[in-house]
Amino acid sequence: MVYMLPVILGAALAAAVTTSLTIDFEFRERATAERDGSITIRGTARCSTGSPIMISIRGDVTQEYSKSSVAIGTFADEVPCGNTASTWVVTVYPGGDLPFRPGSASIGVNASGVGPDGSGAAVSSVGVLQLTRSAR
Repeated sequence: MVYMLPVILGAALAAAVTTSLTIDFEFRERATAERDGSITIRGTARCSTGSPIMISIRGDVTQEYSKSSVAIGTFADEVPCGNTASTWVVTVYPGGDLPFRPGSASIGVNASGVGPDGSGAAVSSVGVLQLTRSAR
């Protein structure tokens, strides 16, 4: 990527900016609907860094029962990310009176981080979760 930076007298200086950090981030399509109305989501993260860094994950889950009945929850966490895949787990609690229950739900997730060299990266993903009942 090349940015043009204005300089005095109308000259321009080209600065090459490279981003060396990449984030590979996945969530499992099958999640667990817990008996307390929350859901447990699992996934993996891998970064292009020699030593692990912490990345931020943020997201939301929506489960529509009918046009007027919707369970919604948000989550945010910091998870380790290095050159080997690491597993992450988050629990999402409903933000209102309606619990999450077995069925399908929509998910949107963002993951972002800054590498040891100061380069940053961010990825976003959307999809559908299949919520299954907890065995507990």
